Amino acid sequence: MPAIANILPEHELLVSKFEGNVSGDLFLEYYKTLLSFADNSKEFSELVDFRNVNAIEVENATLAVIANTVEAAYKSYKTQLKCAVVAPSDLAYGLSRMYQMDKSPQHIELKVFRDICEALAWLGLSSNSLLQQINNLSADNSSVMLRIAD
Repeated sequence: MPAIANILPEHELLVSKFEGNVSGDLFLEYYKTLLSFADNSKEFSELVDFRNVNAIEVENATLAVIANTVEAAYKSYKTQLKCAVVAPSDLAYGLSRMYQMDKSPQHIELKVFRDICEALAWLGLSSNSLLQQINNLSADNSSVMLRIAD
């Protein structure tokens, strides 16, 4: 199933949305591709949205590779960035919390939420129009900057 990214520059926010069954290969390819884009602003906060995920099959070793890749991409940054993960299901929440505790890159403050409104508030963003904009992002949307599918 797809993983998509979109930058919302007016909110200084990168939105990463995952849908369906998320494999380790898809997750790894998504972040490696995203970090290679010149358009990917590493100065924006990130919202990772797992609300439409049915299953996650990502091994701990894959999470370690992703963490190392992200750490290398952000190692020269002096500012602390924020990443809010929205994971309403128990599996997505648990996996995200494991990543937060064990592998979160040092220049990124990562926090896991079950509710998207709480996540947006923690990022300092909250408006109905932003929530609607995030909800409307899909793999079919022409404004999406990155699409990865298994």
